[in-house]
Amino acid sequence: MVTKQTIGFLKSHKPDEHRIALLPQDLTHITHPEMIYLETGYGQDLGICDTSYSNLGVQIVRVKSFLSRVSFVNLKSVSLIF
Repeated sequence: MVTKQTIGFLKSHKPDEHRIALLPQDLTHITHPEMIYLETGYGQDLGICDTSYSNLGVQIVRVKSFLSRVSFVNLKSVSLIF
């Protein structure tokens, strides 16, 4: 039996850091985009709205509930205060 894992991407909260790891067009290469979780406003700095991701099946969640929903997290350039 294969267990599906979820992966999450948080936006960077460092000053002047606007890069993101996942763009909407990247989702065309992903078999199960519903297993991806993004922090609310993930693409905002690049002018990409949350609906651009959610329309493709990605889950958009607030940062406070983020860690309880994902199996793996991309924490590059992230500092969080809960």
